Amino acid sequence: MKKILLWTIPFFIMLCAMICIGLRVDSRQGKMVFEETQEGKELVIYDRQNHKTEKIPVTEKTYITQLTDDIYEIVQSVGSPARYVFYYNMKNGKISEVFFNPILISTDNASDRYIAYMEDGALAICDIFDKEVFCKRIVRDFTKTADPISAIISITPNEDGQFVLEYYQGEEYEVVTETV
Repeated sequence: MKKILLWTIPFFIMLCAMICIGLRVDSRQGKMVFEETQEGKELVIYDRQNHKTEKIPVTEKTYITQLTDDIYEIVQSVGSPARYVFYYNMKNGKISEVFFNPILISTDNASDRYIAYMEDGALAICDIFDKEVFCKRIVRDFTKTADPISAIISITPNEDGQFVLEYYQGEEYEVVTETV
C-alpha cells in the first residue's frame, strides 16, 4: 500500500500537468500550463498574480477536464481501466488527494462536491477536497470484479441529501438499489 501511495503521488502530479497542457484559465483566476523540463513534463499552476503555486510531474497519458469554472479533474492513465485522478480548485488553490478509479458524483449545482472510490473492499463516498467535511464508508457484498469500482453501477444524490446507490452484489451479479 505504501509503495502504491509513493508511486501514486508523482503520477497524479504528472496527470495534472498533462491535463493542463495548453489549457489557460482566465488570468483573474490563475492558469495551468504544461512545461518541458529536463526530467520530463510537468503541470505548472499559477495563481492570480502569476506566481507559480504548484509544479506537478506528469506523464504523456495525463488529461485535464474542466468540471466547473473553478474545478479541474486531472487524470493519469496507467492502462485501461487503471487511472489515478485528483482535483484542483483554481479559485482557492485546494488540491485533493489522489484517487484510484474514482466515480465523480455530480448534481446539477455541485458537480465537484463528492467522489466515490473503493478502499479495502468498502465503498467510500467523500467530499472531494476534505474528508473531514464528509466521508462515509459502505460495506456490502459487492461483486468481486477485476476493477473493484466496476461493481458500482451508479451513485446519485437525492433531494434529501442521501445517495441512491445501485450496485452488483454477490457471485450472481444481482442488481441492488438502496438509499444510503
